Amino acid sequence: MEIIAQEQWAWTLYQEGAEFFLSVLCGTVGLYEVVLKLSPSEAAMVSNREILNELASKVRSQPKSFAHRQVANFNVAAAQQATTAWQRKRSAT
Repeated sequence: MEIIAQEQWAWTLYQEGAEFFLSVLCGTVGLYEVVLKLSPSEAAMVSNREILNELASKVRSQPKSFAHRQVANFNVAAAQQATTAWQRKRSAT
C-alpha cells in the first residue's frame, strides 16, 4: 500500500495494487475517518485533485450517506506504514 496524494487534515488517497482507497477526515469536536474504496470510474480520475476534493467534501458533509461504501476491513497497519513512508519522502524533498 502506498499514498498517492494527500490534502493535509482533509483526505488521503491510498493505492494497493489496482485498488484505490480514499480516507476522509470527518467530524468537528470528535474526529474520525471514513474510508471508501473508489469505483472504477472514480479510480480513473485519481490524478484530478479537484475531483478528489469534491468527493471528500461530500463525504465530510454527509458521512452517513456513504456508509454503504465504507471499507470495514481497511488495512490500518499497511496504511500506517504508507503514511510513515510518505512523511519521510516529503521531508527529504
